[in-house]
Amino acid sequence: MNRPRSSGLAAAITVYRPDHAALERLSGVLAGCTERIYVYIDGPTGEAIDLDGLAIFEGRDAFRVIQSPHNAGIATGLNKMVAAAIEDGFKRLIFFDQDSDVEPQLPWALDAALGEIGRQGYRPAAVGPMPTAAEPQSKAPSYRPTGRRSDAREEVAYLIVSGCCLDLPAFEAIGPFREDLRMDGVDVEWSFRARSRGYSLWCDTASIMPHRVGNGIVRLGPVAFPRQKAARMLNYVYSQALLLRLAHVPTSWKLRSMIYVPLQVLAYALKSPSSPGFVGRAIDAARSGFAAGGKR
Repeated sequence: MNRPRSSGLAAAITVYRPDHAALERLSGVLAGCTERIYVYIDGPTGEAIDLDGLAIFEGRDAFRVIQSPHNAGIATGLNKMVAAAIEDGFKRLIFFDQDSDVEPQLPWALDAALGEIGRQGYRPAAVGPMPTAAEPQSKAPSYRPTGRRSDAREEVAYLIVSGCCLDLPAFEAIGPFREDLRMDGVDVEWSFRARSRGYSLWCDTASIMPHRVGNGIVRLGPVAFPRQKAARMLNYVYSQALLLRLAHVPTSWKLRSMIYVPLQVLAYALKSPSSPGFVGRAIDAARSGFAAGGKR
C-alpha cells in the first residue's frame, strides 16, 4: 500500500547517461511518495543526457532539474541538490542513483526511521536501507555495525549515498560533500566527518534496496570487488589515498586501505588485460590523492 506523502521530505536523483526506462520508472515512484524531486544532470545535453531523457521531466511540477554545463562529479551534484532543498524549506532529502529500484514505501519508511531515531536522542545525520545485490553476479555494498541498535535500526560506521535519507539541519552543521573526491569515497568521508562531530548514521534493516555496482566481480583469492571501468577504479584509488591524510578518518579504515587497495589494484591489473599499464597509473593516482589530502 502506498504511504501518504511525507511532509518535509524531498528526493534527489543524480543522472549521467541514464537508461530511459529505469529513470522513468524511478521518477514515477518518487513522484508518488515525495513532495519534490531534484534531478542533477552531470553534463550538457548530448553528453550526459539526450532529449528523450530530458522529456521524462517535462511538464511535471514535482521535478526541479539542475544541469551542469560540464561533468563535475557526483559530489558537486549532491551539494547543489542539498542547497536547493534547503532553499525550498525541506528538512529531509533522500538520494537515489538513476537506476535505483525503489518500492513506494521506502522513502516514507526511511523518513519515519530518521524521525524515531532522533526522538530517542541519537542525533542521526542520516539513515539508509539494507543494501542487497540487484543481480547474482554483482556484489552488494556492506556496512560496519557499531553495536548500537534501535529496533530494526542498526548504527553503522558509514552510509553509501544511494538510498541515504539525509537530515538537512545536520548536514548544514557537518558541512558539504568534498567535491575533490568526485565519486568514490564521497559518502564515506562525509560519514566519518559526521561521526567525528557527534552525529550517528543508521541502517534500517527492515527496508531493503537492491544495488547495482559495476559490471560483474573481480576475484583473486580472498579479494572480491565490483568490476569497474579503469577510470572509475583509478578514482577509487585516488580517493582512498586522499582519506589517509584526514584526521577524522578512523585508523582502522586507513590500515585496511593500505592493505586492501594495493591487492585490489593487483587483482584488477591481472584480470583486466585490456588496461595495460594500470599499476603505474594507479600508483600515480595514489600519489595525487595522498598529496590532495594534505591540502586542507
